[in-house]
Order: sequence, then C-alpha cells, then structure tokens
Amino acid sequence: MVAVGFEGLAEYGLESEVAGFRWLRLGQLEALAAVLRELAVGRVLLVGKVPKTLLFADPGAGEGAGIVELDDEARRLLAGLDLRGDDALMGAVADWLDARGFELCDQAAVLDDLKMPPGSITRAAPDARAKADLAAGLPSLRALGRVGIGQCVVVKDGAVVAVEAVEGTDETIRRAGRLVGGGTTVIKAARPHQDRRVDLPVVGPDTIAALDHARAGTLALEAGVQ
Repeated sequence: MVAVGFEGLAEYGLESEVAGFRWLRLGQLEALAAVLRELAVGRVLLVGKVPKTLLFADPGAGEGAGIVELDDEARRLLAGLDLRGDDALMGAVADWLDARGFELCDQAAVLDDLKMPPGSITRAAPDARAKADLAAGLPSLRALGRVGIGQCVVVKDGAVVAVEAVEGTDETIRRAGRLVGGGTTVIKAARPHQDRRVDLPVVGPDTIAALDHARAGTLALEAGVQ
C-alpha cells in the first residue's frame, strides 16, 4: 500500500506506515495524477477529513495558507460545478479519478470492520428523553440530507437546536452546547442516495471530545456507517 497525504491535513508519521508516500497540497490535481502513476497505483481509497471551509479559504493566508494550492485542473473542475454541495463535489472528484483510469474503492466495503452495529455500544442506553429527541430530529435530518446540506442535527427537548452545514459535525455539536447547554441528542446519518464509495459519515476522537465539551447526552448514529 502507498499513500498521498495533503499537507496540513494528513498526520505526519504516516510515511512510516506505507511502502511509498508523497506529500501534496490540496488542489494539485495534475500532480496527484502524476504521483499515482509514478507509484503504480490502480485502485484508490479516499480516507480522512477535508474541511469544506477550505473551498472559501485564501490559499495564501488564514486557514488555507500552506494547505490549498489550486492548479488549472482543479479550477476547471470547480468551475464546471453549478452547485458545490457534498454530493456534487465528491462526485466530481470520483468522476475525475475514473476518467484518468483509477478505480475508486468503495469505503463501505473496504472499511467494513469500522461500521457501527445496531443497538447501544455503551454501558448507558438511550433513555426515554433521548429516544423522543431522536424521533423528533430524524425527519429534519432526512430532509436536510435530501437537499445536500449536512449529515448531523442536534436536538434538545424535542427542538432542533443546531444543524450541520459547512462547519462540520464537531463545530455543530459545540455550537449547540453554547446555545442550550448540555443534555442534547446528536444525530448523524448518511444522506439519501449518498455515494458511500467516497463520503461515509464518520465520527472519531475529535467528535467524542466535542460531545464532552458540549456536555451532550446522547450520540445516535445510523447503523452501517463509521
């Protein structure tokens, strides 16, 4: 296995875990294709988080400094999109890789052992209040997913208090904590018809830290996502 890491996003030390490694900046598509061919890559698995806010970042300053470097190919890809929702963006990247002869691996199949099982995975099971919040929030989350806005809503006492947009799940959770305090129910699920080859919903240590910071009461995840 070989890997390409985006500077400022991938963890340093990843080089020692693979047989070959190259660093690139996000948006260097022409260089990416060249590196994949140099490393004799045929199948590609996309993993890790790319904050969507980088779409609006100044490459030379702030959040984009040293991370984003759009080449002509990346500018053409973005210019060809009427909408820049998650499905449109990830679909464009998938099509771009496919057009250059790279087979895109299905995240849902390759990372099957990381998927969430049905039922409670913690010692504390959801109480009646959390179940009521889940029932109240899930229709809103499905509606948001259908229009490509986000994968997460936060509910308290039957009211949706925060909705994920460009800021991502972790900041949505923190914002809910600032607005209404603790005891919230965080719900995360895949969008209807989401391309699970390239964009499975995920939670990890940073999300757990956000839950702790916001004093959230329950995290509800769709079974079969990560």
